Amino acid sequence: MKKTMIVFFLLILSFLLISCENVSSIEIRGITQLEVGYAEEYKIFENDSENNVNDYYWTTSNREVALCDNNKIMPLKEGNCEIVAVKKNNGEKYATLSISVIDSNIKKIEINGKDTVYVDDYIDLNYLIDPEEAAIDLEWTSSDESIAIVDSEGSVFGLKKGKVEITL
Repeated sequence: MKKTMIVFFLLILSFLLISCENVSSIEIRGITQLEVGYAEEYKIFENDSENNVNDYYWTTSNREVALCDNNKIMPLKEGNCEIVAVKKNNGEKYATLSISVIDSNIKKIEINGKDTVYVDDYIDLNYLIDPEEAAIDLEWTSSDESIAIVDSEGSVFGLKKGKVEITL
C-alpha cells in the first residue's frame, strides 16, 4: 500500500511538472499623464527585460482620446484610455497601461518672489498661470539641492552659498 501511494504521488508530481508552463509578465512602461499634442514613446518589458516594441501590436481603447503609431502615442483630446500591446506571435500575451490626457492650454507661467535666499533661511515663491483654469500638475525643482531645496509649496531653504535655479 505504501509503495502504491508513493508511485501515485510521483505520477501526480510528474504530471504537474509537465503541465506547468513558464508564465511571463509583460508590462508597458512610460508616463501615465500626457498633454494634448505631445506624443510619447513607450517601452515594453517581459520578465523585466526590455523587448523590441515592433514585436507587438499597439492600440488604444479610445481612438478619440489617443492614437498609436506602433509604440508612439499621440494624445488628441482630454480624457482617459488604455494603451494595449499584444505580442504578435502569441496573442494571449498582452499588457495594458491606463493613461490620462490633459489639455492645459498654458500660454504663460510667471514665478513671483524674492530672488535671494540666505543660508539657513526661507523664502516663498508662488506662480501665476495664464489662463488660470489651465489643468496641469506642476512641480518645483532645484538645480542644485546641495545649495537650496524647494518643497511642493514653493518654499525655498538656503543650505550653503552659491547659485541655484528654482524651476516650475
